[in-house]
Amino acid sequence: MFFLGYLVFYSALSLLIDVSIFFSILSFVLGGTLYFNSNSPLQGIAICAFGLLILISSLCYHSKKIRAGGSSFVNYNTSCNFLSVSIATVIFAIPVWCIIVKTDIIEIGGSPLYIFIPSLLISWAILFKIADRIFIHNRKTQEVVLEDYFTIHRSRRSLTHVYIFKFKDSPDLYSTGMFRQRIFIDKIGSKFSCTFGKGIFGTSYITSIKLIEDAGVNAPIRKK
Repeated sequence: MFFLGYLVFYSALSLLIDVSIFFSILSFVLGGTLYFNSNSPLQGIAICAFGLLILISSLCYHSKKIRAGGSSFVNYNTSCNFLSVSIATVIFAIPVWCIIVKTDIIEIGGSPLYIFIPSLLISWAILFKIADRIFIHNRKTQEVVLEDYFTIHRSRRSLTHVYIFKFKDSPDLYSTGMFRQRIFIDKIGSKFSCTFGKGIFGTSYITSIKLIEDAGVNAPIRKK
């Protein structure tokens, strides 16, 4: 029961933000506490294992491509194949729903069909937020020049930030984490070596990025 609540909480949180490595650490602490201080050590092991999957998926990429809107505003959702994600989510949600119902993880007072909604949420989070990032393929490395980077709020009332950057001669926008964006600070015009890849649902990722030519503000002064 506790593990199911943990999965639902993670899935709902994933709808709002990109869950970071800190959530993995929280999972290890929570799982370890359950393992040593409860009557359900298996739930603690399951939470630790799931936290490990989240950690692996977070380390598999540096940034992801986002969908640019048609106006001056940007749609900050990840660019992906929506149809394939939807179909896979529904298919994968069926065994998740069956496991919840058959094992009597929770007491079902009425129709078990309402359990299918959290099953869809859990299925989507596992497939799109974890599996898609672990199984990145079609990797290719190329040299690019940083054109711009900036930080914005998702909305006026939101406390969460989106860290965006783009390269020259490319209309694509990429989002990354707060700490990962530091590689771009004062590096506009600098050259980077980037490895691009595709997730299983068509999501575009940058799996690694390395500064190879510093032409930004902090570039050393060359002697003539």
